[in-house]
Amino acid sequence: MKYILSIIIPVYNAEKHIDRCLNSILIQNLEGCEIILVDDGSSDNSWQICKQYAKKQNNITVYHKNNGGASSARNYGLNYASGKYVWFIDADDSIEKDSISKLISIMNTENAEVIVCQSKKIELNGEIKDECEYSIKKGGYSSEQFMIEMKNKPRSIIFCPQYYIVQRDFINKNSIYFYEGIIYEDELWIPQLLLKANKIYYTEFKIYYHYMVETSVMHATKMEKMRI
Repeated sequence: MKYILSIIIPVYNAEKHIDRCLNSILIQNLEGCEIILVDDGSSDNSWQICKQYAKKQNNITVYHKNNGGASSARNYGLNYASGKYVWFIDADDSIEKDSISKLISIMNTENAEVIVCQSKKIELNGEIKDECEYSIKKGGYSSEQFMIEMKNKPRSIIFCPQYYIVQRDFINKNSIYFYEGIIYEDELWIPQLLLKANKIYYTEFKIYYHYMVETSVMHATKMEKMRI
């Protein structure tokens, strides 16, 4: 079956958060969507939880691999994705209600290679904040136009792969895969998207909820807490 959207979720020791993530997705209209869970060698109960969801949902597939890091898990999921677009969501985050319908509407009308969504950051104390200033106007841009916008309004963009919904054929055609075995791999992946895309669509939708959990790489301050 061909899907319009493949949601790829790398899972690593996420037993405390995976329910929140998946439930935020499953309450939505998922017609034309598939969910790919890639367990990256978890040592907790994540693998069993993922299999339970897959038994209940026909559009969820689960894969297990040896631990190789987030980049390895994302690349692994890409191998099995069949959607026109792919969206990488972290297992300890969630998305806003009706966000998938909003994105699919843009996919159908704009046909942009890259769609950029906006996000909220959930602090450890539960406080909700915008992650950026978001002063770029919504709409379609060429690569050159978007680079100028970024230069003039650098606080309106953040380099996290979770906020970029990308055409799968565009990724494969340009071999824009994640570098494995390094930290902050998104700082290499995202510029390639933005430089090579013919059309980038910047949305006003603050639909991705980024939780600053103790185990997340972005929250970690010590190298030993970072999984590569």
